[in-house]
Amino acid sequence: MNGNLAMSDPAPDRITLKFNMTADDYARHAAVIGRRNRSWLGVTAWAAAGFGAIPVALLFRLQAAGRQLDTEAIEMIGSYSLYAFTLGMLAAIIGSSVAHRIFRRRYFEAMATPREFSTLELYLTGLTVTATGAQYRYEWTRIRQCTRERSLLLMWITPRSAVAIPDRSFGDAAAYDAAFAFVRARLRDANATNAQAQGA
Repeated sequence: MNGNLAMSDPAPDRITLKFNMTADDYARHAAVIGRRNRSWLGVTAWAAAGFGAIPVALLFRLQAAGRQLDTEAIEMIGSYSLYAFTLGMLAAIIGSSVAHRIFRRRYFEAMATPREFSTLELYLTGLTVTATGAQYRYEWTRIRQCTRERSLLLMWITPRSAVAIPDRSFGDAAAYDAAFAFVRARLRDANATNAQAQGA
């Protein structure tokens, strides 16, 4: 059930919104978090493994030379071992990427099975998210920032966790702008309060 729901008329002190997340929403949410938390460690590991093909090829050439083979055979063995190692690395990278995408898609589709709509309440002291019998409350001091990425309004609790609201849930641009302005104002107030507390 993916129909749009209109936001209630914004009051000065409270906004209530009902929404649901589709598999595509979950995938975009995960992509944003993955991009923000991307580490160079994985890239470095793959690069190191790739460069590891060179000593492997040299090792095979050395073994071939020890068997007193002709120069052409030695070069062929070294080249073929280099090609085989490189192709194996590429196959491993592509295979793991495809398997990861399939797993993620199935996981998100399972999460997005038809269910009751979630409810988000924004008020002066914090926000509440109610979904499938669970309720989560956060004060504005817990919210690090609010961003709009990949058609999602994201209120970040930690670098790896955010309350995500699909843009379509707001009904129109005016409702979205009102909610975004409300959240930004609350975050400014929370930051000012934190600054005063630290300066006291």
